[in-house]
Parts: sequence; structure tokens; C-alpha cells
Amino acid sequence: MSRRASLLVVLLLALAPGALDANAATEQTCDQSTLSCTSGSGISVGMTRQQLRSLPKYPGDTGGVGNTQPTVWYEYAMTTGCTGDPPGSPTEDVMCMHAVTACQARNAQGPLMTVWRRQQGPDATDTSWHNVGDTCVTDVIPGGPPRPTIYDIQREFSLTPWSRPTLAMQPPNGQTLIGMPTFYRVAFPAAGYEPGEVRAVTLLGYRFEVRPVLVGFTYHFGDGASFGPTLSAGGVYPDGDIRHAYTMTGTKTPTVTVRYTGEFRIGTGVWAPIPGAVNVTGPAGSITVREARAVLVNH
Repeated sequence: MSRRASLLVVLLLALAPGALDANAATEQTCDQSTLSCTSGSGISVGMTRQQLRSLPKYPGDTGGVGNTQPTVWYEYAMTTGCTGDPPGSPTEDVMCMHAVTACQARNAQGPLMTVWRRQQGPDATDTSWHNVGDTCVTDVIPGGPPRPTIYDIQREFSLTPWSRPTLAMQPPNGQTLIGMPTFYRVAFPAAGYEPGEVRAVTLLGYRFEVRPVLVGFTYHFGDGASFGPTLSAGGVYPDGDIRHAYTMTGTKTPTVTVRYTGEFRIGTGVWAPIPGAVNVTGPAGSITVREARAVLVNH
């Protein structure tokens, strides 16, 4: 079956009437059980799940059981809520930032889809497509192709192979003294993605780019003390601003935790935030704290 053919479906549900004209849709809140909401840009999304299922299957359909076979019936299709162009247009399959994020702003599943219908049959008088409303869910009318949602992007972001940060320390050779400042500096290995590095992903056939955004570093010095979150990656002696003086001898295992949020974009469009954040802790280092003692020496 061709992609266009898979888009088209005749609704044969003899349910109660309730189709909404796109211009008559009223603003409502939306949640996981309803498809009515108002998107962040003010576009009205006014179809509940029941209303979508109750779209007329032929002109004059009132939801009852007809005794005669209609000679005109409706064919339905869906396109992304991006260009406003009807099915069959070269741009019907365009995916845009707005289609992905509009419904998420109101906690609906999304992405934003436009529902179209046209007459079919031997006595059809108007076979052009007409916009009958928008919806935040693509699986209500069978045959609608799956589209990436903000939740798909969020899940893909959580699967990012992170660059796990390590700590470089001074004094060198893994040893320091009680009371002496130890300097710390974050280093990212080449493996994985660090803040600002772009990762290209494909979701349901669409190309997206995601990138980690640094929220802050939290330093754990291995003796119960910590510092952060801070945007500072530290530095070396004498100007490094992440330093710690130990008060007890022994071997310490300092680590650093990076907190990331994320951004995504479609093609070369603007970057938009991905909901949520993730903490990535790097491997533990090792530093031995010793105590210096004065010794008298005869010359």
C-alpha cells in the first residue's frame, strides 16, 4: 500500500454526531484522556476522542442506522499541523517544530495533526479536501502514519551515550597533604557526547538533531564534602577555582556529576528544549592524603 493510500480511510462508525468545524472549535484544557486543548501558539485544537470517532461517514449522517446504501460517502486523511496544505500536496508530510511541541505544551500526546475529508462515490459533488479540525493524537483514525512526539524525542535523548567526565587533580601523582589545597579540573573523554555536541537521530523516518546542555557540575571530594552545582569546570594551580583541603589522612575517591538538559531541532530550524534532565557521574578518581611532620636533623 502506498503512503498516500495508507493515509486515506473511510470511517464506517455509526456513532453519535458531534463533528466540529475548525472555525467553531472552542478552547478547552486537555489531558491524556481527551484530545481537546489549545496549543501554545493559539491554534485551536478542538476535537475530543469521541468527536473524532463520530465524524459523519456520509453527507447528512446523523449517527443512525441507514436503510439504503449511500451513493456519497466521506474519505478522511491526516497531515501534520505544519503547512496547512491538504493531502496530496508536496508538503503534506513536512514535520515542523510546532507540530511536535504544540500539544506537549498542554500535556497532550501529540504531535499536532490536521484532519481532512472529501466526498467519494458515484454521486459525489465536491471531491476537494476540506479541513475539519485538528487533533493531538494520531492513532484515533486508523491509517494515520505514526509521527514523532516530544515524548519520542525525550526518550531518544535519555538514550544518548554520554561522555562520562573524569577529574584531573593537582598535586600530581595522586598524593596530597592535609591542609594543602587540591585543585580539580573536569575532563571529558572522546567517547560519548559532552555538552554542546550534536547527535543526529532518525525518529519514524524524520531527521532530528539533539544536543546536551550543561546545567552544572557537582564535585564530590571523597571525604563527605561536595561543591556545586556550578558551571565551572575547574582549573589548575594556581588559578583554578575548584579546590578542596582535606582534614584527614587516607585514600579518597573523588567524582564529578554533570547535570544535563537537552535541546532538539528539525533540520536547520531553531533549537527547542527537551523536557527533563539527567545526571551523569564519571568514574571515581583516587588521591592519597598524607600528613607532613617536621623532623629535626643534626648537621
